[in-house]
Order: sequence, then C-alpha cells, then structure tokens
Amino acid sequence: MSGLARVVGLFLVCAGTGQAAAACSTGNAQSADFGAVGSVALGAAAQTTSTRDAGIECSGQALQPWEAQDTYFRVTFSSANAGLLGPTGDLLNYQLYASADRNNGAALIPAVPLDLVGQGVIDALGLLQSASGKAMPLYLAAAGGSNVAAGNYEDTATLAWEWRYCTASSGGGVCSSYDTGSGVTTVPVKLVVQNDCSIAAPDLDFGTAALPSAFAVVNGSISVTCTKGSAYSVGLGDGQNLAAARRNMRSAQGELLAYGLFQGVSGIRWGSVDTERRSSAGADVNPGPGAGVGRQVFNYNAKVYADQAPVPVGRYVDTVLVDIAF
Repeated sequence: MSGLARVVGLFLVCAGTGQAAAACSTGNAQSADFGAVGSVALGAAAQTTSTRDAGIECSGQALQPWEAQDTYFRVTFSSANAGLLGPTGDLLNYQLYASADRNNGAALIPAVPLDLVGQGVIDALGLLQSASGKAMPLYLAAAGGSNVAAGNYEDTATLAWEWRYCTASSGGGVCSSYDTGSGVTTVPVKLVVQNDCSIAAPDLDFGTAALPSAFAVVNGSISVTCTKGSAYSVGLGDGQNLAAARRNMRSAQGELLAYGLFQGVSGIRWGSVDTERRSSAGADVNPGPGAGVGRQVFNYNAKVYADQAPVPVGRYVDTVLVDIAF
C-alpha cells in the first residue's frame, strides 16, 4: 500500500499594536546668523534670527503619551565665549530658545538641562511624528540696549542632547521598544555690528533783516552719537543752490542770498571734502572716538555775506546735508 505524504507549512503573522519606529541622530548643525546690524539699531532693540537645523534630526513616530518616569528629551547649552565676542573684547549677550515665540520657559540657560517634553516643544514641532525626518530648529535673540564696538561678533553654542522615548508597544499600553541616545552638536552664532551714528542738527534761522549786511552772525551746533570706538569725520554739503563757491538760500521767485557755515568760532569753511571736514577728535564737546552713548558736539557759526547786493523781500531757504564718514 502506498501513500502520499503532504507537508503543509504554516505561515504565522503576528500583528503588533505599535507604530513605525522612530529614530533620532545628531550631525552637523546650521549656523545662526543675525546678519549685519548698525550699532544704533542694536542699541534700540533686540535682534532676532533662527536656524532650521540645530544638528539633531528625528524620523518615524514615537508613541504617546510620554511616560514621565521612563522617557525624556533634553538639551543642555554651553557657550564658548559666554556671549558673542567682538574684535575689541566686547561681549554681546544673546539668548537661545527652543520655541518660535521665544518665551522664557523655552529659554536655554547655560549648564541647565531644558526638558523639551515638559515645555511642549517636541509635540508642537512634531519632531517625533515625521515619516520623512525632521530637524530641530532653534531661535535666538541678541540683547537690545547694547553698546559695543563695530566688527564681527562670534560664538559657538554647544548643545548636549539626551533622549529616550517609546517607539513600539506590545499591547496594553506597555512599551516594548525605546529609542535611547545622546549626542553633542555645535551651532556657530554670528552677528556683524556696523558703524552708525544718530545726528541732531536743529534748523538754522537767520531771522529778518532789510539788507544782507544787517543780518547778525548766528551760532549753532550739531551733535552726534556714534559707535563705540569709532573714529569719524563730519561734513556739511554745499546745499541745493551752490553758486560762485558759496552756499545760497533761494526764494520762491528764484532769487539767491549767499551765506557761509564756518567751523567753531573761526572763519574756516565747514564743508564736505578734505580739510573742510571736522574729525571726531576735534569735537568741541567730548572730543575723541565715538562713545556709543552721550553726544559729541560740533559748534559752528553762520553768516549772510555782507558783500552781496540787496535782494528782493521774501523767504529764503536752503537744505544742507550732514554726513558722517568712518
């Protein structure tokens, strides 16, 4: 008697309740660059920037909710220079944040681990819910009210990352697999402070007179506040109606009334080229390089030239450009 033996294979499939595993890794970070900022703007308000990639990227999906005793996602910040260091040794304070609204709870304090889970940052970013992978951004603010010299300001922000979170469940809310890891990334931080000044130049009014020779000499001053440590010069343009090497005021009818602007109490023309300019070292008040705060004052005297012919009655005006050169 013969028979046929048949072997039947049984293919078993076990379906778990977990989601696709998530994984994080550290690598190269993108620099955070504030760009170029004038010293006046920096003194007036905080400057902000961000980096799209702080050097850590995660892909896949972590299971929720977070288990307080067993899972975490932390970052600890340290600064190479304790701020942005400039060429003359000035330090410019800046702050790192883990959230776009730059709230204090999401601020990275040197040597203090920041719990990105407790602050809601991980969930808000969807960092552990991305199938294609998502990088962790950072947000920065450079302190307003700063008084620093011009130049390149740099720092290296070092970020120590630690994470442990559930990636798979065996059912019943019991985690069967974790992604655990750590790594260190560095973010170059840069800001360029540019020389800048604020200028106060009140209007000059000769008043009223019947003849050019009857106008009195008028004394005035121009005050400036320029970047800390800057050496500069102040020039006065030739106005809108230069004629015969003299500045002129013009009436609505086109008549000209010549006048001059002179350095301090002297008869030296204050102009815009060469020795006609006034250096910061020659300021009448607070001479020397710019201080970034306070004001340096440059006095002048102005007169209507008496050697010109009488002009028709009218209102005569001109506009003179004040310029600063570094």
